[in-house]
Amino acid sequence: MNQDAYKQKSSAPLILGIVGFAVNIPGVLCTALCAAASSSAAGVIGSAGGVGGAAASATGSAIMLPVLIPWIGGFIASFFGKSSACVLMGIATIVFGVWLSVVSFMGGNWLWGIASSICYIVGGALAIANSGRR
Repeated sequence: MNQDAYKQKSSAPLILGIVGFAVNIPGVLCTALCAAASSSAAGVIGSAGGVGGAAASATGSAIMLPVLIPWIGGFIASFFGKSSACVLMGIATIVFGVWLSVVSFMGGNWLWGIASSICYIVGGALAIANSGRR
């Protein structure tokens, strides 16, 4: 068979992962500010009511983790879009993209989150399309 018939694997999943990561930086910063504000508010309320700062830090972590996990996970999974496990990484990138869009809608940062999750979902689909290429 002719070697020219084989197409090279695309770098688009990697590029879209980087773009999706960069696009959501303002959204994550806004979420961090909201988490800090709710932690300090919980700390003020907690100190008046007798509950310590543990509740305040737990509130901040509860707000921050659901946004950080899919944001960083999709970024890392997009780096493996050209590897031998490109189908698995494509599925993981799509799952992280959907997760990020749901969390973004719930958190109110839908503009940044949706733009980032679109990049992750398209990059994941392109990573799955890379499976037939060498």
